[in-house]
Order: sequence, then structure tokens, then C-alpha cells
Amino acid sequence: MLSICAASATVRPTGTNGAVPYAATGKINEFGGVAQLVRAHGSYPWCRWFKSTRRYHDFEQMPLRMDYRGASSERLDSSRELLGLANFTTSIYLSGLAAESMLRSFIVSKDGTIKRHNLRALAEEANMSRRLNQQMRERVDAAIVELSSLWRNLYRYSTAQDMDRMAKETNLRLDVGGVLVRYTELGSDPQKVWAERVYNLASLVVQEGERVWASKER
Repeated sequence: MLSICAASATVRPTGTNGAVPYAATGKINEFGGVAQLVRAHGSYPWCRWFKSTRRYHDFEQMPLRMDYRGASSERLDSSRELLGLANFTTSIYLSGLAAESMLRSFIVSKDGTIKRHNLRALAEEANMSRRLNQQMRERVDAAIVELSSLWRNLYRYSTAQDMDRMAKETNLRLDVGGVLVRYTELGSDPQKVWAERVYNLASLVVQEGERVWASKER
């Protein structure tokens, strides 16, 4: 069995101030080729942050980065590419991590590190959405609430089988066209639906976070 490992990338999202919804893009082919996306568990150390996920970049030091804003866009880009490669497990993890990183970018800590992973708690502390107009604030707040039910940091260490089991055990539900649908009723490829939903929610958080940062920098 293969254990999925993936790192971040430096390609920025397309479109204005953020990524476009995945469902509108199809498979992604404009990015640099992926050098290494999977490793056989047991033949290598267990980790995601191995050397050079893409041919063009080396992210060995990514776990130590404090540039949460930059890391947010990079992780979202990687998630989008992995969707196109049908690597849904790692895409889900990186999408949530992208949203988490954007929220962390608005939090000031004494040593520059923030170890909490609860998205709703981070959102409350970051208070990012207060800088948005009321309509967008409501959308972003709702996206974070939904993301918090669809993403956990422990997914970093989870296989596709683990994710499938946890989704069934927790009776995971996803918004499909405005209707909540049980994971077990999502058809033949439920993790694809899950990954696309998490990506689109994270895209909204990252996009609006970038808008807030841009307004602060003017």
C-alpha cells in the first residue's frame, strides 16, 4: 500500500486575488511537473516534507517557515494540482492547511509560532472577517464553520483508507448543491467530492485573506 506524501509549491493561484473554484477548471496542466508524490511506506521515513515535490523547488525547510501568508497560497496551489492528479487524500489535507495558514497570518505571537489547529478557534483569534463587508463576512465565517467539520490536522498522517473510515464513523456530510449529503451517499468517488468541497471552501478563505492583506498594504 502506498502512503501519500506531498509538500507545498510556489505557483500562485490564477484569477484575481485568489484561486478559481476547482469545478470550473478541470484537470490542472499549467503547473510545473510533479517530481515525487508518493512513497512506499516502510522503504522511506514517514513524512510529507521530503525534498523537492516539484522539479523546480526545494521545500525541505517548509515546516520551519513562519510566512503563513505565503505558505497559504503555496499549499492551496498544491492542493489544486493534486485534485487534478486524483490524489484526494493529500489534497484535502493541504486545502485545510491553506485555510489554517491564512488565519494564522493574522495572529501575532511572541515567538512567531502558533500550534493550535482548530479552525474556528483560529478564526476567532485572527478576526480576519471583521475587515470584510457584511455579505462577504457571512460567507467566510460560514466557510470556516463548514471547513472545521470537514478537516482535521490529523489527516496529515492518514491514508485514503483511514479517511474513508473516519468519514463513515463520524457520519460526515457535505454540502452538494445546497443540500447536505451523507458521505456514504456520494456515489462511487466520495473522496473526490470531499476534496473539491474542502478546496473551494479553503479557496474562499485564502482569497479573502489576500484581499484583506492587500488593503492593509496600501
